[in-house]
Amino acid sequence: MSTWIRGTKAPVTDELDVADLVVTEGVLPPISGRLVRMGPNPVGPVDETYQWFAGTGMAHAIDLDAGRPTRFVNRWVRTPEVSRALGEAPAVPSGPAVDIANTSAMVVGGELLAMTETCQPYVLDENLGTVRRQDFGAGVTEFTAHPHADPITGEVFAVGYGGNFDADCTLHRIDSDGTLLDRKHIELLGPRALHDLAITEQHVVVWDLPLEYADDDPGLFPYAWNREGAARVGLVDRRDLSAPVHWFDIDPCFVFHGLNAYDTDAGVVVDVVQFERIFDVDRTGPGDPYPPQLWRWEIDESTSTVQRTLVDERIQEFPKLDDRRTGLPYRYGYTVELMSAAGGHSLIAHDTCGSETQSWSTEPKKSLSEAIFVPESATAGENEGWLLAIDSDREHSDLVVFDATAVAAGPVGRVRLPQRIPDGFHGDWI
Repeated sequence: MSTWIRGTKAPVTDELDVADLVVTEGVLPPISGRLVRMGPNPVGPVDETYQWFAGTGMAHAIDLDAGRPTRFVNRWVRTPEVSRALGEAPAVPSGPAVDIANTSAMVVGGELLAMTETCQPYVLDENLGTVRRQDFGAGVTEFTAHPHADPITGEVFAVGYGGNFDADCTLHRIDSDGTLLDRKHIELLGPRALHDLAITEQHVVVWDLPLEYADDDPGLFPYAWNREGAARVGLVDRRDLSAPVHWFDIDPCFVFHGLNAYDTDAGVVVDVVQFERIFDVDRTGPGDPYPPQLWRWEIDESTSTVQRTLVDERIQEFPKLDDRRTGLPYRYGYTVELMSAAGGHSLIAHDTCGSETQSWSTEPKKSLSEAIFVPESATAGENEGWLLAIDSDREHSDLVVFDATAVAAGPVGRVRLPQRIPDGFHGDWI
């Protein structure tokens, strides 16, 4: 059996819609909204070559009403593959070969999108039913798993690429209403995978790193580490996408996710989760012996240099922050430690302006999802609010809620969910 469908990653087979969940521990804060989680959930059997990133997408949602958990619902995203496997009429016409929508969820232009890179997003309704693909009114065919919205203007930036047989990508600028405003074609150093980007008030930050398309074995994940490949990070002028990219050479590394970025007098600061390399030894998933750690990149535009500093050496991923600080100077960020001393996962709360961090660990062999920040109120300060995550063992999943200012104290409330949510990737609070 593939490593990537065992234990807390094992797929579920049922689509549920359950009302009135039970708070099993503590008291939930009086917040109202929906937590959405996205991840791979194979709709049929898979073999030993199954790659975790390639599983068909499933959306999961938990609704809260003034702190009362009122609903759990989960649905496969009805890609053509899923519709065929379930014996249903197609929800959307046939599309690209890589069409899985399994990575993230976010509201763009008032619509909930299920996304992965290399294909169009899928629009989901309030019941997580699949409505259609989204092309932003401009024939966008390749999007991203990680759009970033400016908290002031509402503009959304995303970088899309195809299977990347070609050494390029396209940067999209989208209005707050979901209409494409502008796009920029960017030449890369090779046929590379770009999972994320970052924005500041003045720039879009893109990284051009040597994880490249490798058509060497049809049974393997089609991207592999290029040991001879160069690496660089680029700044794009947000105010003029037609201007040339300002590139800065860096030592080879790989980044799935940035935590945040902001402008400085000298240039730009970017905080990222950095791997030394990826998919070099293990192409079935991120199992290479090169642990992800939190790093800071300080880009100096006048000298065209990048100073890189290790911020936290623990093995961690899935960085998040208070979205109201996206692209702005910030203080607090949150990651998941993937291998804690206690044997489970840990939630880490970072103070980027100080030396102290807080953390809380799950029980051994349990997993913890990315933590989503929810402000206490519309006027609350940074870090004044709650962190929502999914805590899972082989049989069950719980919604756990933390006071963001006191993570080490553990969850203030816990809700047993009617079905386990398999380990996945990203989510959002709506």
